[in-house]
Amino acid sequence: MTKPRKPGSLADAIMTILGAIGRDTAAALVKRGQDVVYDWADEENPALPDLDRAARLDAAFVKATGERPPVLYAYRARIEELLGAPLEDAQRKVAPADRLSRLMVEVSDAARAYAECSAQGRPDPTLTRKLKREIEDVRVQLAGMASDLGGDVP
Repeated sequence: MTKPRKPGSLADAIMTILGAIGRDTAAALVKRGQDVVYDWADEENPALPDLDRAARLDAAFVKATGERPPVLYAYRARIEELLGAPLEDAQRKVAPADRLSRLMVEVSDAARAYAECSAQGRPDPTLTRKLKREIEDVRVQLAGMASDLGGDVP
């Protein structure tokens, strides 16, 4: 049975990497057993890779897929979640027009990714990952809007 993982979480990032490069390759790359590496993809397991191992996994994923590094993206998403705003906005107030513009760009990107996924007729893991990232980007912009107004977005 596949465990549900929060999209954009570190566990989801590790599972994405394992799906792309394989457990055996990942384990050899970080000099750990396959079970240890697989445990990193379990949100209920407190064990996590150290920074060097996470960077090695991200680099291998980028080499294999050409996509952006999932662990780095998960780390950034967590920081933005804690800040309640995108990193770019953390040190300055964003004008409402700029915020709306960014939101519309992200919604457009998400809509395009959804159309690509839908056109396939069957789930494509690469396109599905892209769609999840685009949806998360929309959430970050919405969280920034809520933060501007002193609130939270669930």
